[in-house]
Amino acid sequence: MKSYKYPKYQIEETEYEKVDVMTFRVLYMYKLFRLLFNPKLKKHLSEEHIQSIKQKVKEQIDESLDSLSFDDIK
Repeated sequence: MKSYKYPKYQIEETEYEKVDVMTFRVLYMYKLFRLLFNPKLKKHLSEEHIQSIKQKVKEQIDESLDSLSFDDIK
């Protein structure tokens, strides 16, 4: 009979919630990029509108990266 091995680390609820939020954001951005860079999007939106959305997303990313500090995440 095999004995049950307990995990080495236990994750607390606050850590889980932080990871959950980050995972949601990453998946959301992935979906957004998939839509934005889909060639068939041109059938539904004008090229100028697509470029303006891409520019806004780029500005948001740049702004977010300026305030990001990996030391704060630890």
